[in-house]
Amino acid sequence: MSSNRIVVRGGQVVTPAGVLDADVLIEGQQIVGVVERGMDAWADAQVIDARGCYVFPGLLDVHTHIQLDT
Repeated sequence: MSSNRIVVRGGQVVTPAGVLDADVLIEGQQIVGVVERGMDAWADAQVIDARGCYVFPGLLDVHTHIQLDT
């Protein structure tokens, strides 16, 4: 297994084009592709099972609660 390659497999991938049945390829700390589900991409990669989940490639959750003194 290659330690710097990850496939997020089986989720519903949310993109600007819509929701896709696709897998997300990650190399190192970078998303390098969104490919059709079932493609045998990177057979040696670590696999994250995302079945039943939505995957938002590139989305940063910046939801915070900041207490302001008024």
